[in-house]
Amino acid sequence: MPFKSITLDPRYFQVIFQCVFLTYGILFLEWDADYMHYIITISGCLLFNYIFESLKQKQFLPLLGKTGFKLWGFSVLISAMGLCLLLKTNHWSTSLIATFFTVSSKYIFRFRQKHIFNPSAFGLVATLLITKDAWLSPGQWGSNAVIFFAVITLGTIVVTRVQKLDVSLAFLLGFVGLLFWRQIYVLGWPVDFLNTREKWEACL
Repeated sequence: MPFKSITLDPRYFQVIFQCVFLTYGILFLEWDADYMHYIITISGCLLFNYIFESLKQKQFLPLLGKTGFKLWGFSVLISAMGLCLLLKTNHWSTSLIATFFTVSSKYIFRFRQKHIFNPSAFGLVATLLITKDAWLSPGQWGSNAVIFFAVITLGTIVVTRVQKLDVSLAFLLGFVGLLFWRQIYVLGWPVDFLNTREKWEACL
């Protein structure tokens, strides 16, 4: 019997890496784990995605099986984990609102059969703007070099597998460019701030 190479769906890697980062944050960075937020976020994303996908297909989709969960629920786990990692809130209703914005953006804002916005990013921004009970914690990762290199390494594995390295590089270049413009031309910082880690951390 000839050997057949096994090609894993790159989304498996992304979900696993996100779970690793969440576990690392809770166990080693001493995050205040909000398990209700995690449960509502994952359940809400799966529920809304099932509803929207069923409406799109004009039929109730199978919950499990070969064409079941992988068809309607697997990809949205990435968005759900993104909300678990980034969104902070005091009420479960805000978590549910964020899941609705996240999933609905995939089906409402589309161009050439693809969603325009990153779903979790859209959900985060919409929830921050509309509610008064949501925030982000940019400093939650600290300044440990280990987590920095872990994110770079694992992130590179994912984006190269899905052939989206150009998107990530474009984001990084855009972020650095906007940061440079803000600090140099708007706030009047000296150009040498790029060589100082403390000033970069102050920007973030």
